[in-house]
Amino acid sequence: VVHVKVNGSVKDVVAHLQKMVASNGMMVMGELNQGKVLAMTGLTVDSESLFVGNPNVGKELFSANPGVGVVVPVRINVYADKQGQTMVSYVPPSELLATFNNPKVEKVAKMLDGKLHMMVEALAK
Repeated sequence: VVHVKVNGSVKDVVAHLQKMVASNGMMVMGELNQGKVLAMTGLTVDSESLFVGNPNVGKELFSANPGVGVVVPVRINVYADKQGQTMVSYVPPSELLATFNNPKVEKVAKMLDGKLHMMVEALAK
């Protein structure tokens, strides 16, 4: 799992990340606010996940193996750690998609790795 310290609140980083996703040819396909869900249990956390992808990239992956739906769209988690530092984390798609043993899937996964790395590193500056 990649963990990167970033500047700003969870809310601000999520908003910035949403814009970055759009400007990099991807889209937010889903959102999960773990903080709201876990508040029902009495736990207070500041954590949100975005599920990001691109329908054309998804078409390539799903054409190669429909089982990739367990990995894509890619999940990016933004959260405040115990010290209050905002963090962004994700599992590189190539690590998860390698299990499909398909060169086409692996090629696309490496491209996704690069996009995620670039976006998250930009958030850290």
